Amino acid sequence: MFAKARTRTSVLMSHATGIRSNYRFVSADALDSVVLDEGEKTRDASTLLELLTTPFGDPVLVALRRALTLTYDAAETRSSEECVRQIRALAIPVLGELGDELEALGLARVDADSSFQRDRSPKVFMYLILPNAELSRKVKVNGQGRKIALHGVIPHLPADPAIRAPRRVLSLTFEEAATPTQHERIIEDIRFVAA
Repeated sequence: MFAKARTRTSVLMSHATGIRSNYRFVSADALDSVVLDEGEKTRDASTLLELLTTPFGDPVLVALRRALTLTYDAAETRSSEECVRQIRALAIPVLGELGDELEALGLARVDADSSFQRDRSPKVFMYLILPNAELSRKVKVNGQGRKIALHGVIPHLPADPAIRAPRRVLSLTFEEAATPTQHERIIEDIRFVAA
């Protein structure tokens, strides 16, 4: 595989995080720049992006941002109880696509319910969630004599906290609450987790 040489900024991004993580956010553009060796190419895949079948990262980030926004919106336009229901409806489809990743992090799957339907429609995305093992893959870099591990070539950020957060948010939406004050407390907890 060949990869374009990374910039100094990408080096700083990958080393500055220093956080141990099972999963990483990786840019689709970066993965698309990794050309597969002739022996790895298939009829449908000539780049690493086309070869991988990992979940999209964008929906996770969007769900967290929308959940955070809804916690502030609750005070303005809707009841806290309605806001909790909307946040739950927002989190379930996103987490349902991350069943294996949730299990790997020791969290309960959301797609275990037989009524859960995966969204198979085409998507526009910028980020993928890759397991660390994929970043250990060795690639040829133009101008280098030997192969280099992918994690040393493309920028990546820890994804574990962003996978755990919506799972925690979903759990909070099921907490017992009978009064507006209890719902407000749940909203504040969700705000803290999503932020």
